[in-house]
Amino acid sequence: MRLGILLILTAISNAFVCAFPEGFFAKLTNFFRRKPTSSPSDEITTTYRHYSSPDEDIFDAHAERVSQASCQNGEVYVDEAGTCMAVQYPGQPCQYSKQCDAVEDGSFCSRLRCECASGMQISGRSCVYSNQNCQEKGLIWIEEVGECKRAIPPGSTGCSHSSQCASVFKGSSCYRQTCNCPSPLFPVNGTCGPLCPPQQTFSSVTGECLPS
Repeated sequence: MRLGILLILTAISNAFVCAFPEGFFAKLTNFFRRKPTSSPSDEITTTYRHYSSPDEDIFDAHAERVSQASCQNGEVYVDEAGTCMAVQYPGQPCQYSKQCDAVEDGSFCSRLRCECASGMQISGRSCVYSNQNCQEKGLIWIEEVGECKRAIPPGSTGCSHSSQCASVFKGSSCYRQTCNCPSPLFPVNGTCGPLCPPQQTFSSVTGECLPS
């Protein structure tokens, strides 16, 4: 009699365990999943994350894949917005840099308009090198010395010519190896903006002071 009951319980237990996705196991009414992780010594260890059901981890991962895979042609998934948005070409209006970079690598959204990377300029619906002598993004041609130099954003050091600064923000200049903004603007997040009132921060994307 006892042997028969034991066999029945074993069969039920095996059927219950086999119903879980690979990597899951049950402990009473809790569910866990084994996840290998690397320790600082590069030894492989096993950690466990608790789930209320084996479907929880699967559905979370599936939802993330679907949200990005559901974008149509001409769209890109924007993490900050949590949705698909239309890609934008250089010179077109934008809300996020991801919309610009999806079309032209290195382009970004500034003052609600897609701009080319430093050392490049808008030509039609694409970006081209401002000077054929410098065929690398981020470099500009310095006529006085006849060589390419790195574009320097406002507030950063390392400039030797004002054109390195002006290529990033029009009107900025190099003083004591630092790129300075034209008055009355101030360096902020790699560009120039006004001094915002308390509790506000300048946004290079909108070109305005926004509540912080």
